Amino acid sequence: MGQLASRQSFRPGKDLLWPICYWATVAFIFAWAVWQRFKLPLDPIADPDTWGYLSPALRKLTGAEFGHSQGRNFLYPGFLYLVLRGFGDFRAIGVVQHLLGLAAGGLFLLTWRRLRVFVPDSLVNPSLHDAFGLAGTAIYLLASDTNRTETQLRPEGVCAFLISINLYFAVQ
Repeated sequence: MGQLASRQSFRPGKDLLWPICYWATVAFIFAWAVWQRFKLPLDPIADPDTWGYLSPALRKLTGAEFGHSQGRNFLYPGFLYLVLRGFGDFRAIGVVQHLLGLAAGGLFLLTWRRLRVFVPDSLVNPSLHDAFGLAGTAIYLLASDTNRTETQLRPEGVCAFLISINLYFAVQ
């Protein structure tokens, strides 16, 4: 007697369709996010709080001592110092913050895909789980508020990256 075909058998057309659609959608989302970020002027936007973050970096670049200003911590001013020291251009701050924002979106997607191992017998279809991850990544990467935050001289421009890297390593 021949072996009966099961519902889990390999179907060349249907088994390859979802991964192709998934990765094409990932590429489209990231391409659109890159376009949204880099179509804007790269000059960082300053506000009244900017001096507290920028002055320690500028003081260090001009030969003075790197010190706290207006009660700010040293992490974001240190980040500004490294970017300005490395590139010598204020527009580099916006570029680096945009690249970190894109990396945060990628880490979000990787973390979401990894979360599946915590519920091995999930009732949610793996394709649906992946689609929810794509939707969350698209919401984060394509939100105009995210882009605006990344163009400002504020620590919020890198917070999403730092949070996403923490979550990624926590899930690992």
